[in-house]
Amino acid sequence: MTDERTIDQLLLSLKENTDALEHIYHRLRRELFSYAYSILQDTDAANDAVSETFLRLYHAVSRYRPKGQGRAYLYGICRRVSLEMCREKQRQQPTEALPETPASPDFDSRLDVQALLKRLDIEERQVIVLHYFHDMTFKEIARVTDTPEGTVKWRHTKALEKCRVTAVH
Repeated sequence: MTDERTIDQLLLSLKENTDALEHIYHRLRRELFSYAYSILQDTDAANDAVSETFLRLYHAVSRYRPKGQGRAYLYGICRRVSLEMCREKQRQQPTEALPETPASPDFDSRLDVQALLKRLDIEERQVIVLHYFHDMTFKEIARVTDTPEGTVKWRHTKALEKCRVTAVH
C-alpha cells in the first residue's frame, strides 16, 4: 500500500513537474487496474479506465487540494471513469469469453473469486475489492465512493452474506 503523504506530495509536484505523473502511475497503476476491473469485469476496459484516470488527473491536478487523501482522490477518479465505461458497456451489451488457456496455476481459484464477485452488484463489489484486495478501511472506502460510512458497512455485510449463500450452494 502506498503512503498517502507520498501521493499528496507527488500530486502537488505534478503541477510543476510532469515526471511526477510517471511516479504516481508506477506506484498505483496495479491497484487502480484491479479496482477498475472489479467494476468493469473486462481486462481491456480496465486498462482503458486506468489510462483515462491518469489523463483526467493530469488535466485536473490544478484543482487538487492536499488533504492527505491523494490515493482516495485517484480512486475517486478511477471510480467515475469505470462507472461511465460500465454504463456505456451496458448500453452496447458486448459479450466476453473466458480465456481458453489458464494464465497461471491458480487460475481456477481466481475464477472462483471472480464468480463470487460477479454475483455482487457494483456497489457491493467495490466495497469488497477495496476492503480485501486494497486494504482500505471503511472510512477510506466511504471517501472514495462518496458514500456514508454506515452505507459502506451495510454493503459489506450484504456482500458477505451473498458470498456465504453462494459458497454453501
